[in-house]
This record gives sequence, C-alpha cells and structure tokens, in this order.
Amino acid sequence: MAWMVMLGLVAGAGVGYAVQSDRPAALPPLVAAGPRYPQPPADAKPVQLPAGEDALVRRDGDLRELLLPKPPGAADWEFPRNIDGWQSLAMNADDTTQPARRFSALQRGGVRRIAVRQWTADGVDVDIQLHQFGRDTSEARDQAEYMAHTGVNPIYQAGTRRDLPGTHLGKLYIWNPQDGSEFYLGCASAYRGDVLMVIWFQAKSPIDGDKAFDVAVAQAAKL
Repeated sequence: MAWMVMLGLVAGAGVGYAVQSDRPAALPPLVAAGPRYPQPPADAKPVQLPAGEDALVRRDGDLRELLLPKPPGAADWEFPRNIDGWQSLAMNADDTTQPARRFSALQRGGVRRIAVRQWTADGVDVDIQLHQFGRDTSEARDQAEYMAHTGVNPIYQAGTRRDLPGTHLGKLYIWNPQDGSEFYLGCASAYRGDVLMVIWFQAKSPIDGDKAFDVAVAQAAKL
C-alpha cells in the first residue's frame, strides 16, 4: 500500500507538470507603463532672480565676500588662524580641546569649506567663521540649534544672552571666565541656507555686549 501511494504521488505530479507545460505562461510586461498626468506640463518657466539678488548664487561664489569687513582701526592677528581667508578642517579642529573628534564631526557633517576673518579691536579678539555645508541645509540648521542650546548649559556662567533678530536660531552669549581662566569668552551663531555663521569673541577684560551684538547682527545680514 505504501508503494502504491508513493507511485500515485509521483504519477500525479508528472501529469500535473505535463498539463502545466502545455499552457502558455502569462508573464508580466518587462516595462511598466509610464505615469499619466491629468494635464500636460505648463510651459511657463520659473522667474530667475538676478545674480546679485539670488542668495544661492552669492553663496556659491567666493564665500569670503560674505564676511564682514575688518573695521577701521582694527589690527590683524599676529598669528592668524587662516590662509588667505580660508581655514582647513584640520586647522579648525586644532582650535578645539578635542581635535580628532572635531575633525571627524566636520567630515561627517559634510562641511564644504570655511571662510574666516579675524581681527583685534579694543582688546577683543574677533574670529568670524562661515561654515558652508552641502546642498542639504539640515546640517547647518542642526549645528545652529546645537550652538544655541550649548550656551544655556549650566556649566557656563552666561553674562549676556540675546537673540539675533532676523536670523534662524540666532543667539549671542558672553561668558565670564571659567575654571580659573583669565579670558572672557563670547559666541554668536546663526544659519541661513547652507551656511552656518559662528563668531568667537575673547578678551582679558569684560566684553562689551552691545558691540558684540552689533558685529553679529551685521555679519548675519550679509548672508
């Protein structure tokens, strides 16, 4: 009986295969039909702004032209942290307490280039940096948001905290000396499009909050 059952299964499978092989297989088409639109595309072309009014065109040019000019009477740094107005990722990372970590973060974030202008006026060292990222503006926004929240960390004793009008997440912080340091520090940050603005202030005496605010607002406006 067991052999008869097995022979029946084999015979049934063979007959089924023979019947199926005689039937034409209904295969799907190799190329799917293209999408159909209810209306033909419009012929009108988008309005193009003049190069002087198109922020994207300006930012894709010489990024150094968007830096705030050095004010009259200000002195260049004796040992500038830039080469002809440009700062490499390695040079930017070397200015932090964790260079390797900073360098990796700049690479992961997709920083394309960093334009820099530095001067000293009234005893305050000013370091303006414009970090340009890829076409995706989310990284510039994320970095600006991070900078804005870092300033309210309890470990910093903020002497000044102000919003920068007309900016996205624009903040200015001025901190009192920390951990026995003799330096007062300040930082302003904001972003527009794919460019992150970061301005550092450093002095051995209290930093004038109004002057730092004016510098930050003026630089943000040039973006």
